[in-house]
Amino acid sequence: MKLGRPRRSLSFFLAVAIIFLPGVAVSTALAANYLGYCVNAILPGGSDLNARPFLVQVDSDSATLRLRSTIAREAVLTLTPEGQDPITATTPADKIQTFDLPDLTPGTTYRYLVERADRIWEGSFRTPAGADDTVRFGVVGSTGVGGDPLHAIVDEIVDDQPDFVLHTGDVVFPRGGLCHYGVRYFGPYEDLIGNVPVTAAVGEIDLKSNNGQAFRETFLIEGDPDQEAPLYRSFEYGPVHVIVLDSQLYEDDNQSAVDQQRAWLTDELGSSELPWTVVVLHDPPYSSTGGAQNDGIQEDLGPIFAEHGVDLVLSGHARNYERFEPDGGVTYVVTGGGGAGLQDIGDNRTSVAASVVHHFLSVETSPDELTVRVMDDAGGTIDMFTLSKD
Repeated sequence: MKLGRPRRSLSFFLAVAIIFLPGVAVSTALAANYLGYCVNAILPGGSDLNARPFLVQVDSDSATLRLRSTIAREAVLTLTPEGQDPITATTPADKIQTFDLPDLTPGTTYRYLVERADRIWEGSFRTPAGADDTVRFGVVGSTGVGGDPLHAIVDEIVDDQPDFVLHTGDVVFPRGGLCHYGVRYFGPYEDLIGNVPVTAAVGEIDLKSNNGQAFRETFLIEGDPDQEAPLYRSFEYGPVHVIVLDSQLYEDDNQSAVDQQRAWLTDELGSSELPWTVVVLHDPPYSSTGGAQNDGIQEDLGPIFAEHGVDLVLSGHARNYERFEPDGGVTYVVTGGGGAGLQDIGDNRTSVAASVVHHFLSVETSPDELTVRVMDDAGGTIDMFTLSKD
């Protein structure tokens, strides 16, 4: 009689699966997250996000405050204007919640308290008084990788006490996925975003995950962001008219969308009578960094900027700092040193000031003058210039 091989018991294969498969899953998840794909719900605590309330926009008579979490819960806001009685508002349980705050008083400081389950957050913001106001705003770009440079720059921005912050794009590396917003944006910026609205131009990295859904939900005002809505917009704060453009339309060779944005821009430039016009976009019309300069934007929008009296164009993409001699009265600045790895400036440099260093811009604006200080991550000033209204 011929005996067969003894069968391996089912329990043996189960034991192998229990030991081996979780290790493969965790390794795969770690590798995928390193590449920017959002699968870290597999990892312990990986799906947790409970961002503090953050300001999306502040106008002279309104403001927008938003929360987001992986767990839907009710939130209660108590808003207290200086010298006045508090106002209370409640939003139903949801993962993304927006408090629209209308009928605010210009030139007023508001304090708020938000309660959500067992969490309590506090913050404050100031509404601009009007065109005669003096305001300060920060500018930063290419930030979201974590690490010491990012945290140092954020700490300096907080200490500078800006009224608002502009971001030149590439907010969260490497793919702009929501799974990385917790540790690469909401966490590092926690002490800033609850008291200061941050407005970001979209970069190519911001659109790589889910067509930029996390970016849209974080930086756009719509309560239920439409993924097909344009990413260009504008706002006014004190004496400054800010225009945010979508440079990715040129990268995508989307001529119809480029034409629509150009028409919108032309109308927008003719609609404001404020002293200063500042444009922020991701791809730079001018740059000495290899492959960074977008000639299409320079040729298409440069003449429009000059014709309509744009004062300052802020861009990113190149991870360094450059300032160029005014072209048609327009000063062009590249600022992409907010925390990501730096890039060298090419030998063909045409700028009047440049530095390969982590940095941000502090911009002080009155009706008559606009002064820019460029601060590195050690607190030093690497460039400074002033624009004046004659």
